[in-house]
Amino acid sequence: MRKQEIDKLGVQGTMRVTAINNFLKAHFDADTAQAFMATLATSRQVAGWEKIMPRLTNQSASTFSQQHRAPPEPEGRVTAEQWDRMGAGEKLDYARRFPQGNGRQ
Repeated sequence: MRKQEIDKLGVQGTMRVTAINNFLKAHFDADTAQAFMATLATSRQVAGWEKIMPRLTNQSASTFSQQHRAPPEPEGRVTAEQWDRMGAGEKLDYARRFPQGNGRQ
């Protein structure tokens, strides 16, 4: 790649080209990686590879998130201490407000 084009990439231009080279070497045999690098001639091609690389790496999968993994606690749940202070009738009324997991309510 010409220095002129690398300069268009900014201060990290050389590092960006090196990252593409490393990516190609990791995903292709040496001859194929070299063939791709030989055709890398413009800053726009570098920008294009930078868009392609994460897609090939992630296979278009979204990033993992813990959000929605566990169901949210329903409002109105009481703490263990509050439960211990309840009388039998209060516990029964409280328990009736929440499904008990056996399919019946």
